[in-house]
Amino acid sequence: MRAEAEQKVFTALKTHASALVKRNYQAVGIALERNGEVIASAVMGKDTRGRALADTTRFRLASVSKVLLATAVMQLVEKGTLQLDTPFVDQWGSAVRAGDRKMRLVTVRQLLQHTSGIDNLWNTFFKDPSSDWHTSVSVALTKRLAAEPGTTYQYSNANYVLLGSLVERVTGKKLTAVINEQVLAPLGIKASSMVRTAVTNANGPAYLVTPGRTYLEALGPAGSWALTPAEVALVLGALHPDAESTLLTRESRLAMQPPCVDVPLPVNMKTKERYGLGMMSNAADLWGHTGTIEGARAAAFTLPNGYAIVILAATEAIRFGERLLHVFGDEIAVLRTLPATYAPAPFCNAA
Repeated sequence: MRAEAEQKVFTALKTHASALVKRNYQAVGIALERNGEVIASAVMGKDTRGRALADTTRFRLASVSKVLLATAVMQLVEKGTLQLDTPFVDQWGSAVRAGDRKMRLVTVRQLLQHTSGIDNLWNTFFKDPSSDWHTSVSVALTKRLAAEPGTTYQYSNANYVLLGSLVERVTGKKLTAVINEQVLAPLGIKASSMVRTAVTNANGPAYLVTPGRTYLEALGPAGSWALTPAEVALVLGALHPDAESTLLTRESRLAMQPPCVDVPLPVNMKTKERYGLGMMSNAADLWGHTGTIEGARAAAFTLPNGYAIVILAATEAIRFGERLLHVFGDEIAVLRTLPATYAPAPFCNAA
């Protein structure tokens, strides 16, 4: 009975995605996960040469990439290598030359939840981006903070490039190696990497990219990873509080979720955009992350009943990745009605 219901949802998703590709999407990848298993996945669309994409096609994740880094950070916190509530500069391993003395008060927790007070630095990432995300780190360190650390929610890619550099410093390894070894490999996912802005994979989606842009290089761990929809679904499933995954303890997985409705929020954080230590909520019963960047849109969320849904797209037909939740709203609504795969669990972090 469950399998039949799941197949109906997936068939509807696939039919809808195919229709979008026929209209104005270059490619769409979808996946459903339950209890640590990808129960269905598919990719529709064509590659840069006009050939049909394989189901193993990796898509640009945009800001869904942040979930990978946040998981690695929380693993290091569990090991005692990093401290959530200690200023990150004190864990940097060498003297930090910051442009604002308040930067020395910013904690790892605040970087994870975008309450560091660091501005979004839009020009750094999208107007005059560099060819290396480590340069973005240097720029972020020189800027004055827009608010007192811990007082205001300001979504900023700068928080995550700083975290990426911090991980490299405390582990002595390249960030790609850390994420591949600690996050992807334990789930049986083959090694991947951060990708460049220019479309160089002839077997991948035909992304629309303005010539000369280098925003993915500037974003690095904040937005440039590539995975298949099924691989993203496995990561999300492993982060469910009641999953059997050993990536993180249940306590850490709960901490990554958005805070509960009755928990006081920082200034500027709205109920629909509640942000935990690496994951966000755009609705009362969804947690995960969205992604938006030129040509790429992504939405990867877990539902209260334990299912995970991933939608990755190459398109500019919608403005934000969040819109994918509306585009596929009917199918998600049906998915919500399926029997729970786990016993009822907290859907937010009350701590």
